[in-house]
Amino acid sequence: MADLFKKLLSSVDSLTEEQVNTLLSTLNEKKAGQEQETSKLVRNLETGRIVACPHCGSATIVKTGKKDGRQRYKCKDCYKSFGDTTGTLHQHSKLTKISGWV
Repeated sequence: MADLFKKLLSSVDSLTEEQVNTLLSTLNEKKAGQEQETSKLVRNLETGRIVACPHCGSATIVKTGKKDGRQRYKCKDCYKSFGDTTGTLHQHSKLTKISGWV
């Protein structure tokens, strides 16, 4: 992959102006798509922190509803579901959720 990138960089000087403009517009579209994906990150409403998958660390997740008053999520990368307390001390707690916890 690094060799391909080096080849691409070395061939940029030989491109015509039209080819350079096409390359730039393609790169700008790709960059805009990545920025749009970043803006869709899910935030915990109580803490304001971005929610990440506790299994793979990915931030590409979706909300899948609530169970017993606690938010549930599903990871788009590893397809595992988890709750807002997964990986915390409160994960297996039978106590009701108290404001300020988690």
